[in-house]
Amino acid sequence: AVGHHRDYDGWNLPGWETATLRPLFATALERMRVRTYTRSEAGPFHDRCLDAAVSAGWPVDTTTFASDLCDLDAGDNYGLEPVNVFEGIRWNTAFAYLDPVRATGSLRIVDHTLVDRVTGGDGTEPVTVHAIRHGQPLTISADRVVLAAGVYGTPAILQRSGIGPADTLRSLGIAPTVE
Repeated sequence: AVGHHRDYDGWNLPGWETATLRPLFATALERMRVRTYTRSEAGPFHDRCLDAAVSAGWPVDTTTFASDLCDLDAGDNYGLEPVNVFEGIRWNTAFAYLDPVRATGSLRIVDHTLVDRVTGGDGTEPVTVHAIRHGQPLTISADRVVLAAGVYGTPAILQRSGIGPADTLRSLGIAPTVE
């Protein structure tokens, strides 16, 4: 799901407008091999859900039976959700983004690591990741770091790094670096 254009445009944040995001979402959906189930792929559970939606008066596209969770301009409707299953395998971010660069030497994957915070990265110095691996401190420096610790972990790491609402950070004893 990509959200709705009114959400992004309503944020009034440079670089987060729908016009800027639309091609990025299209690329991500293509890389992740996102598609919509066809009606013939619907199982009995899906069939009953679609029938219930029609009975409840929900808008359902009876031609494709597809929802439009990946359409930035979509209206309300109900249907089969988009999936990223390719040749019977759920396509994941490792297949889409890591596998193509795994052997290039530009990627380092460190397992069993708990990230505490990131520092630097202001353009004059590399980003440094401060972490714990097997009970020992670990620092990794790089020109670019992708922080993907999930919906709860990512904001926590950013806040411990001094990135977030300044008043909240100060109340936690963290010096704000980026509000």
